[in-house]
Amino acid sequence: MYVGILANTQAHVISATLAHYIVCHGSRFRYSHDFIYIPVSQYDHYFRNAEIWTHVQRSRTGGFFMGSNIVNYIMRPTELHDACNLEFFVKYQNVKLSVKLRESNEYFPYPTNHALKDSHCVIERDATLPLLPEIPFCLLPDLVNVGAIFPEEGQIISPAQSSIRERYAMYVCFLLFPFRTLDDVKEGKVTSFFFIFG
Repeated sequence: MYVGILANTQAHVISATLAHYIVCHGSRFRYSHDFIYIPVSQYDHYFRNAEIWTHVQRSRTGGFFMGSNIVNYIMRPTELHDACNLEFFVKYQNVKLSVKLRESNEYFPYPTNHALKDSHCVIERDATLPLLPEIPFCLLPDLVNVGAIFPEEGQIISPAQSSIRERYAMYVCFLLFPFRTLDDVKEGKVTSFFFIFG
């Protein structure tokens, strides 16, 4: 019994060496590629003015702003207007606007309505560092509740199934189509996409 209690209470204990490694590298595992999370599901919350979990940063003027990649994409530089979420997060990154970057002029400035326009910019990622997109689970179709993606001819789809299908199509649009407002991904603007995936 005593051995069982010790095993149960000390299962979470790790060595100082492993703890140091996890703190420095974020994980005990080493991967051949780095990962970048694409916040597709958070756009739904953003456009509905719902709660979004993100960090808050203080600006140089003393105010506070939401340090969110969602805002960085929606208010992305005009040169990247045609970049979809997948391309934006995999090929580009938000960085501090340093003196060296200003002198080299190899960056994309944020528009004037962006809170970080004076201190941050967008640059191209180093193509030699392998990076894989981490796509949210919500982009996997829930085939158990929805049924086949392409239903048989004449099959009636319930309102619940239709709602899930629309939500899934919206998330895929957020991933693959450039947008700045919710209107940019509504049905009719990307009709061929809804025909294929809806």
